Amino acid sequence: MNTNTKQQIAAVAFQLFVQHGYKATSISQLVSNSGLSKGAFYHHFKSKQAIYEYVIDYYFLSYYRKFDWSLVESNSLENFLKLMTNMYSEFVSEIKSMTKNNISKYFILFFEAYNNMEIFKNTVQFFYKKFKETLSKKYLTEKKISEEKGEEESMKIISMFEGMFFWFAVFPDEDVNKYFNTLNNT
Repeated sequence: MNTNTKQQIAAVAFQLFVQHGYKATSISQLVSNSGLSKGAFYHHFKSKQAIYEYVIDYYFLSYYRKFDWSLVESNSLENFLKLMTNMYSEFVSEIKSMTKNNISKYFILFFEAYNNMEIFKNTVQFFYKKFKETLSKKYLTEKKISEEKGEEESMKIISMFEGMFFWFAVFPDEDVNKYFNTLNNT
């Protein structure tokens, strides 16, 4: 199986799913836009559901799985927050590019998958729970604050990052680096 062809099909499918959603995208559109014959398309993906699951895995779940939790453990809270700021800035820029500056469509596809795929929901929940717990521990050990206060501070940080991501969905023409760079300087 040619990985390049599979990736090309996935890229086309991602764009169609972002633009139209899973339900409104037909298998005919997927085949036609891939530039392949129906037989060649089905050689790589046996169904619309199979391509959808591949796209969700590749364009969403892979980000969660590849997150290096040792970055949290091996860095001070301050350095970790700088790393996260850089990571979010790069991620938002990448999503803006992949969605042709239409991050809101990315969110729609994200929540569609969240509501329809148990593995997706479980992976996302695990990531954010671990993110909160890990940050809370950092606050507890480095700032010597109570567990409850550490959780509150962690939620503020997570909300800030996710809020910035949402901001660029609402205002896609704004400069990502302008805001994320100011976070690194505070």
